[in-house]
Amino acid sequence: LVIYDMITIPMAVFTFGDNLFLDFMAWTTRLFWTFDMTMSSLTGVVLTDGSVQFDVRFILKRYLKTWLALDTFIVVSDWMELIAAGAGGAGAFGRLSRIFRIVRVVRLLRLVRMREVMEQITE
Repeated sequence: LVIYDMITIPMAVFTFGDNLFLDFMAWTTRLFWTFDMTMSSLTGVVLTDGSVQFDVRFILKRYLKTWLALDTFIVVSDWMELIAAGAGGAGAFGRLSRIFRIVRVVRLLRLVRMREVMEQITE
């Protein structure tokens, strides 16, 4: 999904016609990142000494300090884009839909997060 985002997000400034594959992938990435927020707040944290912390309070506190704001912004913008697009381009919702398409570029920041996850996996 990250590679898909790397390819398609820069192309988000363009308008493409209806395409079953693109619609499927849009829903897949939207649902993946939504569920990823839940999993990120429940997954153990590897500490600098190599131990794994499973305390839910510690995990939630760390997630609040690190990725929650960015994840919330990205996921909410994904869902708001869907709502705005469903309005069929009517008035303010049509303009919002275009704005959310441009804001999608912020999703590239997920790549930074995925790099961190990959570093933790390879350690």
